[in-house]
Amino acid sequence: MSSVKNFLAKASASKAAKEVPTSLKEMPAKIVPTAADSLALHDQIGAAMKQGQQQAQANNQQAVQQAVAGARFLVDQFGVTRIAKGPEAIPLDSMRGMDLLRLAVYKATGKAAGDDTLKREIGVVRAKAQASGERTFVHKRTAIGGTGVVIDAGGDRCIRVSSEGWVEGAHDGGTFFVRGPGYGEIPSPVRPASPKDALRVLDTIFERMGVPDIRRLMLAVALVNALRPGVPYVVILLVGGAGSGKTTTAGNLAGFIDPTTSGELPNVPLNAQDVAAVGGEQHVLGADNISKIDPEASDLLCMAANGSEFVVREFNTRKDTARLFVHCQFILTAITNPVTRGDLLDRLLPITLEPHTDYKGEDEVRAWFRKVQPVATGALVELLSAGLARLPEVKRQRKWTHRLVDFCQLGEAIAQACGMEPGTFVEQFNSLRFESAQEAASGDPVIQHVLDVVRDVASKAEAEESFPPWRRWGTTPGFVAIKCGAKVEVAIKASTLRDRVRNRAMGSNGRWIPDSDKQMADVLLQKKPVLAAIGIHVVRHCFNGDSGAAWVFSWSE
Repeated sequence: MSSVKNFLAKASASKAAKEVPTSLKEMPAKIVPTAADSLALHDQIGAAMKQGQQQAQANNQQAVQQAVAGARFLVDQFGVTRIAKGPEAIPLDSMRGMDLLRLAVYKATGKAAGDDTLKREIGVVRAKAQASGERTFVHKRTAIGGTGVVIDAGGDRCIRVSSEGWVEGAHDGGTFFVRGPGYGEIPSPVRPASPKDALRVLDTIFERMGVPDIRRLMLAVALVNALRPGVPYVVILLVGGAGSGKTTTAGNLAGFIDPTTSGELPNVPLNAQDVAAVGGEQHVLGADNISKIDPEASDLLCMAANGSEFVVREFNTRKDTARLFVHCQFILTAITNPVTRGDLLDRLLPITLEPHTDYKGEDEVRAWFRKVQPVATGALVELLSAGLARLPEVKRQRKWTHRLVDFCQLGEAIAQACGMEPGTFVEQFNSLRFESAQEAASGDPVIQHVLDVVRDVASKAEAEESFPPWRRWGTTPGFVAIKCGAKVEVAIKASTLRDRVRNRAMGSNGRWIPDSDKQMADVLLQKKPVLAAIGIHVVRHCFNGDSGAAWVFSWSE
């Protein structure tokens, strides 16, 4: 009986199992979508995703606009749109400018802004800033502030210097500065007891650096002068053999007025593109271990020391240009003095470093610098204040004959503020010019031959108050010399001078030089400042119209 029941139960289970597939066959027609349903579903998903993207983009755009609305934008004197970060003005198109906006968006939303959204908003901001027509002057490290000077010390700190003294404090929010890569902060300066004490402090520091005593006052004035905006700077040249500490000294001198985070002096190739790019952001530049200075580099150094506007081509473009104002304090180093052109010699402060007898390790040198840096900076701003106070009186004391009149007046003002006799600084500076010119002239064979010819003619000088008529000497012999008291004057035709010099000087290319009257004229015009510095004045004078032109050399015995 049980076997029958088991059989019937198995049959019933088998029948039920056979009925399940029948019901499953009806299901696909109910749940599997058609092609039209699939397309509709795809469109719905795409629309939802697009709506989400648009909403996210709108939120992103709103976040960027909110961040931008809280930022301050300005257009500098050259038309470059910048974003202000405290007293610093950062180019909007630069990587730092973009990163600053990204950071602002992230702080506001907790999310990063997309590049497209950021660039779109930057374009709007630039257009609005440019359309306003307002221009804000952006400075490097030092700026004119009222009747004095504002020195950017880093962070929100500045040092205000005037004729009444100096004080360290916070920026006022109205003066903006460029802070290039590697920008370093000036430590809080230590106040000296008096200007005389400040000069004594610097004298001790310079002595440790190997600066000879006769150059320490001029070096101090050069560094103080570099803290003044809008005046020509001198070009400092440190000369010395291997191991004299030229590079270290150059870096330390720069660190007193324009420090870097690395502690090193930024060195730049002497070409217009690099000097314009780096000089637009750094106040003190260097050129280390130079062996020669060609005419183009010499002119470039003069332009940077005076302050000049450079127009250079933008990278990766053919027509776009950039305008950059470059006004830098240059510190050069060399084994021997490579400067020969008169314009640069007029602006040069050559310093031959005394050899070291007690060398220190790198860590010890850096530790010493960190110790004296705030002391030296305090001494420099103290001397600047004292010089500004004395400057109006000094300007009225004498006739200023050198082109670096601002430098000479400041030097004289500082010297007198420190208790020195009037004329002390000017005498030192004139002595320096004479020594530098003599060195340059002695190293120039063409100038030496010109002087030999002129002195030979001068040996035949006659006692006269003025030159005799042209017809007596213009054709033959082509020269004449007169002497009136201690003054000697030599007039010599251009062709006669050329022929006589050509017989003495030979160029490296195997040709006699100078090869023409024009070349002779070029040489004399280039060397005119050098000759003037050693007391020989040169002018071109017409005795008988254009056909009666001659070079006139004059000096006092």
